[in-house]
Amino acid sequence: MCVEGKAEIRLDNDSETIEKGEPILLPYELMEIQIIPDKEVKLIEVYIELD
Repeated sequence: MCVEGKAEIRLDNDSETIEKGEPILLPYELMEIQIIPDKEVKLIEVYIELD
């Protein structure tokens, strides 16, 4: 979840912009993503550990 600022999330040839207050869900298998901040950005990372 983006809690401040905005950033571009890139994966292969696709990209998505995330702004303050917006969540983004990324499967664990997507290990090769890029997060490009626009100036400053604060993100909260949360994961669920499966048994």
